[in-house]
Amino acid sequence: MKGNLSMDTRIGKITNDINEVPPKERKFYVPVQRDMSAKEKADTQIRLYSPCACGSGKTFKFCCYRKAAA
Repeated sequence: MKGNLSMDTRIGKITNDINEVPPKERKFYVPVQRDMSAKEKADTQIRLYSPCACGSGKTFKFCCYRKAAA
């Protein structure tokens, strides 16, 4: 679940789209932010040191990652 998540403070229900909630009930919903789990962090780390898809022979971190981050 990623994107704009909102949680109903009364019952703890999480929804992806606040527009599906009736306007009168929106005051009970708060935005939810989620940190990356340990597995997601490890997967990102592995991808940074994998060979770059452009074919340069460099690792992704030292090739196209810098271009995307700039």
